[in-house]
Amino acid sequence: MFDAILLMAGESQRSKLQFNKVFYEILNTPIYQYSLNQFLKVNECDKIILVVRKDDFDKVSHLQSDKILITYGGATRQESVANGVKLATREYVLIHDAARCNIQKENIIEVYNETVKNDACVLGIKVTDTIKEVQNSLVNKTLDRNNLWAVQTPQGVNRKLFLDCLEKANENCYQGFDDVELVEKFGGVKVKIIEGKHSNIKLTNPIDFKLMELIIKEGL
Repeated sequence: MFDAILLMAGESQRSKLQFNKVFYEILNTPIYQYSLNQFLKVNECDKIILVVRKDDFDKVSHLQSDKILITYGGATRQESVANGVKLATREYVLIHDAARCNIQKENIIEVYNETVKNDACVLGIKVTDTIKEVQNSLVNKTLDRNNLWAVQTPQGVNRKLFLDCLEKANENCYQGFDDVELVEKFGGVKVKIIEGKHSNIKLTNPIDFKLMELIIKEGL
């Protein structure tokens, strides 16, 4: 069994919306509800912890139950994740961006199963564009894309391991780029990556919302 952390406390600045993007509706359903519904379908999921902004609490308070818990986000993603993980009780947690509303049940189960085997697992897709390292608008070097993956969520970790690594990160004033990086850096864990779907995009820019509406309509 695992607990799920659904991150809903982002600022949504790039979306150009005047409100938190996870409450934007696609086909009359709020974005966050799509992810929540998929986790609710997974028998191995014990509790789902919604991490929200204080001013959004009233929008989700009706969901509170023995199954669904709610806590507040922090100043950074890392703090928000920590708040959620500290409420969890299961040995493993899966951390997911509510803005990735096209996650599917089978991918959640895959990540959980591999997390049990490896203590940490992420979804990702192989990079197809050429990636260049740039500084001050000048290219430092071109990276070998054959070894590069774009990481998605959910990201699964052993809860105790994550909390131990989080403590070390805080002692070193370190902010990770994603959730499993802390167990890579401070726990020495080789994180398992499994291939996700290109349709599991994170809604960030205005065009993403139109694309997601099409993806959901077509069942992609």
